[in-house]
Amino acid sequence: MLDRKIENELHVTAEEYPVITIIGPRQSGKTTLAKKVFPHHAYANLENPELRTLAMEDPKTFMLRYQPPVIFEEYRTHRSCFPGFRFLWMKPLN
Repeated sequence: MLDRKIENELHVTAEEYPVITIIGPRQSGKTTLAKKVFPHHAYANLENPELRTLAMEDPKTFMLRYQPPVIFEEYRTHRSCFPGFRFLWMKPLN
């Protein structure tokens, strides 16, 4: 795998912000990059209909299942799944 110049920037940004977004064209390696830079983060693919349903119907349970730090695949496409996303992310879930 190629090393990317952005990897160090992602580490620095992740220390500064609770949420970061990697955007780019289809099949450009966004998920591969995220998994390489953050190998110990949980991973949730919102293309999975069961995960989308859980996120929409019970966002608290979804966020408890995918505790930060987490990589969300296809968040931009399915951001309507998270009506309370910002609220849940910023508050302790216990």
